[in-house]
Amino acid sequence: MTKLDGSLHDRRSVSSAALVPFLAALGAARRLFIQLAGSAAIEDPPESWELTVKNVDWGRWGRDDASGLPYTPRGGKDVPEGAFQALHEACGATETDDLFVIPKTVRKLGYWHRSQTVVTPMHVLAVGARGVGLWVGSPHARVEQLIEYERLCAIELVSVLLYGRLRFIGETNALTVRFNTVANRDLDVLILRVRQRIANQAFEVPPHEGPDALRLPFKWDLIARSEFLSLGDEASLAIAFHQARSRTKREASRGCLLALTPVELAYLHEPYASLNPYGTDGTYLPRSRIEALRFDEGGLACVVGGRRVEITMPPPLVQAAHRWFELVTG
Repeated sequence: MTKLDGSLHDRRSVSSAALVPFLAALGAARRLFIQLAGSAAIEDPPESWELTVKNVDWGRWGRDDASGLPYTPRGGKDVPEGAFQALHEACGATETDDLFVIPKTVRKLGYWHRSQTVVTPMHVLAVGARGVGLWVGSPHARVEQLIEYERLCAIELVSVLLYGRLRFIGETNALTVRFNTVANRDLDVLILRVRQRIANQAFEVPPHEGPDALRLPFKWDLIARSEFLSLGDEASLAIAFHQARSRTKREASRGCLLALTPVELAYLHEPYASLNPYGTDGTYLPRSRIEALRFDEGGLACVVGGRRVEITMPPPLVQAAHRWFELVTG
């Protein structure tokens, strides 16, 4: 710390060179804030069942909100009243282990005069015997979304620092929840359960290299060897990895991993929407529902269960996917 003696207007004790890093960091922080805040309303729009208020007293909403963290309920008393019965009837949830409770949250989209406050009521995600469902509390107190397993086309998972967003994409609708990633472990159990339930047909996997041959970075080696990626069949897991270059000097390079199992095509990468790489985004497609694939330099365009799903990925991984599917389809 620089000690200032004498008049506050005496600048001789502060070197102008010492201010350069501070001003640079301040400018970078301002640019990051504008980039993230300005894109938030576009990249993370509110759901139809969320409450959107413009020009609201943000501090008042924040003080009124005592949300806590998402959790898997240990018993019936931990489930909002009416949620369990409604989800049991809608998607076949039978135990509290089938549920994931997300307390009320408040978030702000945009910045300055274009900002808006989104109030998310307490809601409960259920992974039942027949599909996935979402119950939303007051003022709705009803099941808002339901996707049966035979109509589930893709799963998208976004994770940046403490922000998480899970999206189940159906043939005609989508079910989206946002959560604090502190609860990742509980939610991963449910995501894995869904992927296993829609893995109803196995296909050929081409000759491939495993994690040992690829010598992946530590983080990606752990992911490649995890049950969450392989669904318990690591021996039949084809992997391709690419370290994408950063787009600007401020960004870190991004790791990207493509995986093919007998039942699933998965693409994981460090987040593009943030300047830091602290997180992992993933897209999971059941192979039994893939009807068509188109390959180009920008990524994959897939038709899954009649729904178009586009995945942006580096050209080396597009080439790997093209090669794999040529080998297994002839």
